[in-house]
Amino acid sequence: MRERALLVGADLGLGPGPEKGTEVRLTVPLPVRDPDRNGRR
Repeated sequence: MRERALLVGADLGLGPGPEKGTEVRLTVPLPVRDPDRNGRR
């Protein structure tokens, strides 16, 4: 999972869950839109 997260520039965090189990947190950056391109890529 960590390797795939790194491929898209994301951050992966693993830790203890609130009660039992494991908490998995994935933070993925959103691309910045260029207003001059009107949403076109």
